[in-house]
Parts: sequence; C-alpha cells; structure tokens
Amino acid sequence: MAHGRLGNAGIGNFRRPRLHDGRYGCYRTGTRALCDFDVLKANAAQVGVGPFANVVMVDDSGQITRRHDAYYMSTDGTRMQAAYISTAPVRYIMEFDNVGEQFNSVALVSGSEQIKNVPISASGAKAQYTRELTNEACA
Repeated sequence: MAHGRLGNAGIGNFRRPRLHDGRYGCYRTGTRALCDFDVLKANAAQVGVGPFANVVMVDDSGQITRRHDAYYMSTDGTRMQAAYISTAPVRYIMEFDNVGEQFNSVALVSGSEQIKNVPISASGAKAQYTRELTNEACA
C-alpha cells in the first residue's frame, strides 16, 4: 500500500500498514517516561492500543525498556483503550518504567524503524509539543 506522508510531524514517525504516527518527545515523572504520539489513518476505523505494541525505548547504555502502558487520550484528558482514528490526529501516550534519570534523550525502536535522539524533558515538567501537521495524511 502506498503511504502519504506526515508533514512537519514532530521529531519522527513510525509507519504501519494503514496507520501513521508522529512523535513529539517524552516527559518524565521520576523514572517513568511518557512519550507522546499523534496517530492518523487514511480509512477511518476504531483502533485499539496494539498497533504500536512492539515499540521499545533504548537508552545510551543499550538497555531496552518495553512499554508499561499505552492509551489514547481524548481532548478532555480521558484515557481510552480504543479510539476512532481518521485523518484527524488522535493523541496516543506510551509509558515506559525504570528509565534512568541520567538520560535526557533515548531512541524509540520498532522493528527496523528507529527514531534517534528523542528528548525527555526535565523531571516533573510536561514537554511543550509543537503539533503542526499538514493536512496531508496517509494516502
């Protein structure tokens, strides 16, 4: 299947058949890092949290951390295990535990795809994300 592209989609993206996501960075609460994504889909449908289940965090020491939790977040802050995904971005959060406090950037890896130098904002401070997506989504 041919894919369109995400315009200025943050610091990187992963592509899945019929799903795209753009990465915007992570913020931490103690040793838990929460990473922020926007998910889009050309052909609208309900989607659970599974499509990005194999994304792992890799720190500078090479330690691999699997996600603790993942959920979609509605505009009112409600956590959802499934969401209606279309060409309008839906926020998706992945939580990773036991992330060393000395790391202020990591890599996110999904199979052969990798996004390097993903920033983790300072402890207790939620990152300020620039979410400028073009109107172009998956084709």
